[in-house]
Amino acid sequence: MTERLELLVVDDLPAAEEANERKIRSALDATSTAAEVSHLDRERLGVLIDAIGSVKPSDAQYDPSKWFTSLADLGKYDVLFLDYRLPDLDEHAWLTAEDLAGVIRAFGGVRQVVILNRFHEVDFDLGMTGWGATSADLHLNDQFLSNSGLWTPPDPTDDETDQKRFRPWHWPLLPRVVSDIRTCISEIECLDLRDASVLRHLKMDEQRVTRVLTHTALGSLNPASKTPEETTFEQFLLHGCKGVDESVRKFLAENLDTPTYKTAAARIITSELRRWLAFMVLGPQDVLIDPPHMAQRMPWLLAGPVDKLESWNATVGTEEPQGLKGNLVDKHRFDEHEHWFSRPVFWTRNLQFDDAIDAAFEELEEESDWAFLEDFSRFAAGGDCAEFTAAFNSIWANRFVSATALDEGNIVYAPKVRLL
Repeated sequence: MTERLELLVVDDLPAAEEANERKIRSALDATSTAAEVSHLDRERLGVLIDAIGSVKPSDAQYDPSKWFTSLADLGKYDVLFLDYRLPDLDEHAWLTAEDLAGVIRAFGGVRQVVILNRFHEVDFDLGMTGWGATSADLHLNDQFLSNSGLWTPPDPTDDETDQKRFRPWHWPLLPRVVSDIRTCISEIECLDLRDASVLRHLKMDEQRVTRVLTHTALGSLNPASKTPEETTFEQFLLHGCKGVDESVRKFLAENLDTPTYKTAAARIITSELRRWLAFMVLGPQDVLIDPPHMAQRMPWLLAGPVDKLESWNATVGTEEPQGLKGNLVDKHRFDEHEHWFSRPVFWTRNLQFDDAIDAAFEELEEESDWAFLEDFSRFAAGGDCAEFTAAFNSIWANRFVSATALDEGNIVYAPKVRLL
């Protein structure tokens, strides 16, 4: 992991900017994460936005390379926290974070972009499929910036979790993600992007995998192709990376032989492909599965007694897998490219068709009533859970959130029509 993180907070309102810095520092104080939190002074922010706005696709001398110079000083930042609405920027009041984030990542080199308060009316999306056409790696309402769960692995044994530690399972563990993003970018820079297949590179090109991927997932990979499973990285950049303006993507695709442009393309591809993998591939848990969902679906793989809550919560973690029968599951781990997920994942179908695992199923005698809470990253008794149907095209689309949090109303869940 990165030893020391550089964090940048950007807001058009200085008071809001300072408040968000305080929230982040309070979260960091509760962890062992070493980080520096800073912001841009008003003059530098104005120059930054002027520079981004000065390059327009309609200009005869359209040249995005100017952004490398004007954004060069942002390359030291690991995470950018950027407020969505920027109305107090006077002549740039029409801008939103989406107009800036993709350019800052590609040409400035910021590793992770968190957009704040775009979906302020939703704290937890019951659809669980992510937000389309965004340049953000994560959408977050600023009230959760003080949550230590962004920086340290979830602790399902904490008695105060339900009251104070709302921590959706899909949230990234930012220190690990920053490190993994560097690895992903370097990996892509070494490929021939015009020839290398996305799924082949990730070892997902076999029929047993592509047949399980939904049409929605394949269509998002390359909506312009009837055979998206053959999509190259260049094609994904052009057609699948909807969070960055088409003119930028086209310009980069035409200049992949220039190292600086290839790096910019690799940054965009990394962000968008990681999000595709997280929500479209791992989300349904049908192609790849992570330990707590494996426990929920296949309790006979738990290392501990199924009647003990501790056995279930032992599987909750974003580093090395724990709480599972390693002699049965370790050989099915998707470890070669696990840095694309920043958490342990396993081949689902390999687990389902393993004779030794079938034998463990036959030996299971006890039933359980524990369910995994997607909103608090922990298991709880069935009576404390509220069931909902996520927007996955899967027979395993039903998931759970905290019934207590849902009833108290301090956290906003939507769309509530998905609750059962």
